[in-house]
Amino acid sequence: MALHDPAAEIDTTTPSVARMYDYFLGGKDNFAVDRAAADRIKAVVPDTYELVWENRRFLRRAIDHLAGLGIRQFVDIGAGLPTRGNVHEIAQRAIPGARVVYVDNDHIHPRSVHGRQAVREEHAAWVPPPRSFGSALGARTSLPRSG
Repeated sequence: MALHDPAAEIDTTTPSVARMYDYFLGGKDNFAVDRAAADRIKAVVPDTYELVWENRRFLRRAIDHLAGLGIRQFVDIGAGLPTRGNVHEIAQRAIPGARVVYVDNDHIHPRSVHGRQAVREEHAAWVPPPRSFGSALGARTSLPRSG
């Protein structure tokens, strides 16, 4: 599936929530402007790091639970940047071949930051909403359709 690559459009002068989240998790896909904004948030909400990590722990528990029930297809809406413990990594550890579609309205795409692509798995796709959302789900999942 060919996707729009917004690498040329990346704005390193404006903070991005996705890159700030990456910074809070100790990632490297962020810029000085993101770190400065994140540090301002942490000054107001001292528990920010713990809250972000608790969010990741919940994600892991939820995906593990769903995979344990035999769920093989996941849609991560509001995915942000792929970072530590991606949905496809958690799901595919439990069920090899599990499919994941990542959707986010932030124009930041995994290839946008430092020229890397973090989601390279055969059964994972990154799509921008909303126009391609339905077609991406149809192409990457096998949900029953009524008609």
